[in-house]
Amino acid sequence: MILDDAIPYIGPVIVVANTTIMFLCMRPKRGTLFTLGMLVLNALIVHLFTLLVGLVDMSYVRFCGIFFLPGYLLLFRGQPFQIVFAFFMQYQITALPTHLADALVGASIGYDSPHALIMFLTVSLVLLAIYMALVLRYGRQLFERMFLDGRRGQWVLYSFGAIFSFMFVLSVNWATMGAVLYFALMLFILWSFGVLCFMIISAHEKAAQVHNTETMALQMNAMREQTESEKKHRADMEILRHDMRHEMGAITELYRTGKADEAEAMYADWQTTLHDAVPALLCAEPVLNAVLTRLGRKAKDRNIALYVNSNIPGELPLDTIKLSVMVANALENALAATDKVTEAEQRLIRVKLIQSGNQIGLEVVNPCTLPVEFNEAGLPVTNEIGHGIGVRSIAAFARDNDYILDFSNTDSKFTMRLVMRLDDAEVHRNEL
Repeated sequence: MILDDAIPYIGPVIVVANTTIMFLCMRPKRGTLFTLGMLVLNALIVHLFTLLVGLVDMSYVRFCGIFFLPGYLLLFRGQPFQIVFAFFMQYQITALPTHLADALVGASIGYDSPHALIMFLTVSLVLLAIYMALVLRYGRQLFERMFLDGRRGQWVLYSFGAIFSFMFVLSVNWATMGAVLYFALMLFILWSFGVLCFMIISAHEKAAQVHNTETMALQMNAMREQTESEKKHRADMEILRHDMRHEMGAITELYRTGKADEAEAMYADWQTTLHDAVPALLCAEPVLNAVLTRLGRKAKDRNIALYVNSNIPGELPLDTIKLSVMVANALENALAATDKVTEAEQRLIRVKLIQSGNQIGLEVVNPCTLPVEFNEAGLPVTNEIGHGIGVRSIAAFARDNDYILDFSNTDSKFTMRLVMRLDDAEVHRNEL
């Protein structure tokens, strides 16, 4: 093998590549300059430690890269085992070009050739450049899609698998196994990571599709029920209009004969009948009103009180379908949490959907008896299979539109706040 002899040359390049990839694919906890400065300091410390290890035994130097991990855990956002998995996965993939170059040198010109080192460095740098180009294009998107699944148990298993693979690759004496087997095993490790990433992303996307289908079904059912309710309302109003002539005649006759008290009582009863005939309007915007009305009935079926305070107009300068999906997601989560509360007086949800100037604020407050964990991004996380997709959908909606999203859990009350800024020109046009 030529890799051990070439570590003084290729090692710093791999360190820079690893650091760059982690910085591109993971989100730093603090500013860019601070993170870069701490990464440089971390690299210097690891380099000094590597020199000390090299004085003892050069064969252990290849393991020293593991000492970058504590710095990454402190500097980047995400669950610890997600960062551990990302570190060991990308560390092996970044080292893969050097292993492949080593195998190619051994299989072609041999390690004893005077050109072996030059060929190794050339092939390694070319393969690393190709890999870095792919990372720049797809890296962050890949990691973000993988880390949508926040179940810690799974990431513990994934990270241990990545650690085992890392230790296995660096511990085996490849010179005794031959270049062909060496090359084949490197490709198998790369293929294994690819299959795992595909499985993680596919599982999440499948769950997200099911969730989106259920949400769209909720909207369709809400609109269908709203349409049926309006038809029934029109029919009831036709009957009331027909009866109104007789009622007004009777009231007039009572006044004419001096029976004012009876007339006023009949008039009051008629007013009550008219009021009851008008369906409750929770929101002036039709789609939002349909969703809120359906979820209100769903809450009533579960003996949960739902209070809605809304001043939203009939038309909004934004995609009301997407907004109604977010409202449905938030209320479904609130209903699920409130349904676990046993005290009847606490089984209530308060919703505020208020427009003020060029902003719309959505606030959903519900009781929460169980402790809530939040990740570094401030989003609530859950380990239950199939849960948490609604929160991620809301977070993606807020991120894509540059809205402000906040979650909190205080005094056994869970609160979600979403502030949506509207385009000033569209708001002015809508007001006109």
